[in-house]
Amino acid sequence: MDKGANQATVRTFVVTNRSVLAIAVPMTLAYLTTPLLGIVDTAVIGQFGDAALLGGLAAGALIFDVVFTTFNFLRSGTTGLVAQAFGRGDELEEQAVFWRAVLIAIVAGIVFAALAPLVAIAGQWFMAADPRVSEAMGLYIRIRLLAAPFSLINYAILGYVWAAARAGLD
Repeated sequence: MDKGANQATVRTFVVTNRSVLAIAVPMTLAYLTTPLLGIVDTAVIGQFGDAALLGGLAAGALIFDVVFTTFNFLRSGTTGLVAQAFGRGDELEEQAVFWRAVLIAIVAGIVFAALAPLVAIAGQWFMAADPRVSEAMGLYIRIRLLAAPFSLINYAILGYVWAAARAGLD
């Protein structure tokens, strides 16, 4: 029996400025999606000319960011585990890590979407804003948390493509 047949194939690659930029540029654009959504929301709500609506949007975006920052582990954990599997050449484990992260994202996202009214109430209590601002904030949180599963799946996808060096522009 060949001694090398049981050993995992180790992948090596040369790091160049081009390869770093090929990964960094798309990842930077991907990380900008959340702030861009806030900018678009502000531009749309700003057309109404109501300060209470803008205040509710700003307060709601803060609550939304706090809630989803707790799930950064989907991105960083997926990145670390997939990178290890990638380095070992274990494609099956790469896929397994990715799908586990997606499953966690879907379940957590559905739970957040279902609990959106409670998150909105907690956010309103925490912010203690003017009633009109608080009402606008609660509505914004309830609407935006409906997209929670997709936002969290995005974290898992970003972690996967970054770790597996598949985020390039090549």
